[in-house]
Amino acid sequence: MPEDLWPNVSGVIVDDFNPGLPPQDDYGRTWAISKRWAVALDTGSLVFRNDSDLARES
Repeated sequence: MPEDLWPNVSGVIVDDFNPGLPPQDDYGRTWAISKRWAVALDTGSLVFRNDSDLARES
């Protein structure tokens, strides 16, 4: 993803929704897939992300 379209922002993980969630639901959908982490961004937004979407602040 282009950095100018989706810039990195800081936040705090507020909930873990289990690393073992299935990649699809009971209806066979592969869209709207569950995310593992709920993250409260410093901007005030709440987002949901997976491990590969997160980076540790340096």
